[in-house]
Amino acid sequence: MGLVIGTPGYDEEVVRRLLQMNLEEVLSAPRSQQEFEKYFCKKFASDPYQRYTYLRLMELDHYKSIFIGDFDSEMLIKIMETFLL
Repeated sequence: MGLVIGTPGYDEEVVRRLLQMNLEEVLSAPRSQQEFEKYFCKKFASDPYQRYTYLRLMELDHYKSIFIGDFDSEMLIKIMETFLL
């Protein structure tokens, strides 16, 4: 997976430049669906490559821990569209 935070081959500086993140912004896996939505649907809304990179920063198992209970179906569609582009 190369991009997953903390794995061999992960380069935070390159990822920060690609995602256009400020130094004060914390680059870590989101702790909640709201935090995920803040970045995925708002900050990276206009660039599908940024959304794809953000999705790849986390292990797939992490998604199960943040999407518990209510899940926004529009966000699911946006996630699916990101992988289909």
